[in-house]
Amino acid sequence: MPIIYKKLFHELVERDMKKGELQEKAGITASIMARLAKDETVRTDTIGKICKALECQPGDIMEYIDDDERSQKKKIDEQIIELLYDTYKETYSEIPYYKFKSLLLKCVKGNPLTGTHIDQTKLNGLLKDEVAKRKQSQENEE
Repeated sequence: MPIIYKKLFHELVERDMKKGELQEKAGITASIMARLAKDETVRTDTIGKICKALECQPGDIMEYIDDDERSQKKKIDEQIIELLYDTYKETYSEIPYYKFKSLLLKCVKGNPLTGTHIDQTKLNGLLKDEVAKRKQSQENEE
């Protein structure tokens, strides 16, 4: 489907709102949130509930991208994440790629239309916290 919801998730990050908070406020289920995360089709009343909860317009949370452009953007996003991972993996070698990607996405600021940036201070803090958690977990296992 050529409708993507990347702007919704950027909006949640900007508002420092968790997906669960939006679910509760908008009265939507976890499965609907999963569908949005996968850019799958959702009903228009769902979009309406989200817009009401966030006090925004549909264009603030979704956009049309044709399939070729979408595929190209996803490849570019993955390449950027891989480059960043390569930059950080020497310092934070105990953090696997999937976890790095998850932490990185929490540090993206801005709007996809006007430009985004990565809060490196926040990313470094999250990475250090993750390393500490992993060390604590290993110590507890021993």
